[in-house]
Amino acid sequence: ITLPNTITKISNSAFYGCTSLTSIVLPNSITKISDYAFYNCTSLTSIELPNTITKIGKYAFYNCTSLTSIVLPNTITEIGEYAFSNCTSLTSITLPNTNIKIGKDAFKCKNKNKKGKVIKYGKYECIEKNKSCAICLENFKNEDEIFVLECFYNHFYHNSCVVEKINKCPICRKEIEEIEEFRYIKIIYGE
Repeated sequence: ITLPNTITKISNSAFYGCTSLTSIVLPNSITKISDYAFYNCTSLTSIELPNTITKIGKYAFYNCTSLTSIVLPNTITEIGEYAFSNCTSLTSITLPNTNIKIGKDAFKCKNKNKKGKVIKYGKYECIEKNKSCAICLENFKNEDEIFVLECFYNHFYHNSCVVEKINKCPICRKEIEEIEEFRYIKIIYGE
């Protein structure tokens, strides 16, 4: 679908539950994607966000399980709570180098892979600027490769800080076999 330049926002629930929608091109006139706009569009694989978008509402892309990547433009100032939650195929998020208000669990996702499966270069909502490694305490930087243990508090480490196979989370001491999932991810910040 290609939308005309006369549209300035995607209204609440505009494409809610459109399970056959696979892609959409938004015009440069769009400044806001409202709440629930693409909620449960399970076949949506791609969306190109124009450099005019300033706000993405809550649950805007919730459960878009085929969406694989998202590039957020430099104009974005706010992402609502749960905006990209449960997007289980989302493996790449590019954030701009600007201040963005990110709502609760905006990128939260429980991957459906089996216990202990490694997910290469995925994204996770807690990887944000000024977050640091739980072992060396250095802030993560662009292109850092991170190891995540989804234990009590989702602990994050540089891959290089976890130098040997571990059987417990070094911070909370929870046994690895009790942890539902671990993964490798890569941070990508925009220009």
